[in-house]
Amino acid sequence: LNDVLYLHFQGFRNIGGLDPFWKLACLYLESNSITQIEGLEKLQRLRQLFLQQNCIQEITGLDTCTRLVKLNVAHNALTSVTGLSKLKALTSIDISHNAISTIEALEGLKVCPVLSSVDASYNKVEATEGVVEFWSSLGELAVLYYHHNPGQRHMSQYRRRMVSGIKKLRFLDERPVTPVERVGAEAWVEAEATGGKEAGKQAEAEARTKYMDWERNGTEKDREDFRKVMDAAHRRIQLGLQRIERMEAEKKAEKERREKEGDEAASKKFTLIDQKVIEVRREAAEEDAEREQERQREQDQARRQQELRQDNGRYGPSTAAFRKAESGASGPWPMDPESEQALWNNAGNSGDGRIGADLRARHAAAVQARAQASDAEDVRAAARAGMSSFLGSKASGQQKEVLAGPFFQPPARGVMGFAGAGQKKPKARPVVSRSELDEMD
Repeated sequence: LNDVLYLHFQGFRNIGGLDPFWKLACLYLESNSITQIEGLEKLQRLRQLFLQQNCIQEITGLDTCTRLVKLNVAHNALTSVTGLSKLKALTSIDISHNAISTIEALEGLKVCPVLSSVDASYNKVEATEGVVEFWSSLGELAVLYYHHNPGQRHMSQYRRRMVSGIKKLRFLDERPVTPVERVGAEAWVEAEATGGKEAGKQAEAEARTKYMDWERNGTEKDREDFRKVMDAAHRRIQLGLQRIERMEAEKKAEKERREKEGDEAASKKFTLIDQKVIEVRREAAEEDAEREQERQREQDQARRQQELRQDNGRYGPSTAAFRKAESGASGPWPMDPESEQALWNNAGNSGDGRIGADLRARHAAAVQARAQASDAEDVRAAARAGMSSFLGSKASGQQKEVLAGPFFQPPARGVMGFAGAGQKKPKARPVVSRSELDEMD
């Protein structure tokens, strides 16, 4: 359920109930009353375990925690270090503030092959012999806290011996081990074994001086190398700047040459591009004009259809046919008498007298146009002869007239149009058909 679990300062006396936390990587159990390490069998992924400030007397129950890298059992009641044989990945252990009294009680640390940090301070180890040899047997040991043990205070030249004996030691008792300290300690141990303490001190001083000279020379050499690198970089920068200036000068000269002589190829290219642009724009304008004409034609057609629908609703289908004939879709004027009579009757029924005047005017114009297209004199003579004969025989006693419009007169109109309700509409005059005209001829 968790990677890290904090159970410190809870007053626990034992460890248990952690099986659901099998993915646990870090467990804090310090400052409780635990007396035995147990209940960790399912925590096979555990990497850090903190058990300081408890009542543990022996390290047990860690055989399944094979991935453990850090163990803290400080401030307990340990008298020896055991139970670490399965912890092959352990790199750091804190066993300070316990009751360990002999160097042999620490033998259990040797089974951890990669152990690099050990805190064994504030214990009760009184041994002065074999201490350096024991700690140097831990081949990967780099950090060691061994201070505040009784035997440490009685060891002669404790720090020099520990530094020279543990080859990978980098930190000892809250102080780092510097390279110059190591060189001096190794020289002191070697000289002291053959010539005594005074020889050791002298050898240590010489080794330190030699090392510092070497370090100084190395530093000077490093500085000289750094200066060389910086000079080389400065020269490269100068060469780069000169190259840039030369390229800019060449570009400027080339630009002046082109401005002076003229780049005909570029000019021609731009001319072709301009011509292409003009051609494309002209084509686009023509297409726009065609689309505008098409749109105008569609608008005109829609307008004519709208007028036809309005006439059909206002005057009836005959008047609509009149409008259609007017536009040239049903043939030329004049229309046959039956169609004209139907148009006129429909106009009278609609209450609009304007259609009569329009009908007469357009009929007259159509008759005149047809007469001009043929032999005008023969057509008028035949029409007068036929009309005079017919009117003399059929309409005696009535006023004779030659109609210039349709062959009937419009009905009488009232104030608001035709005769109102209750008044009889006047009868239309007789209609002369085409066959009767032919008989009259």
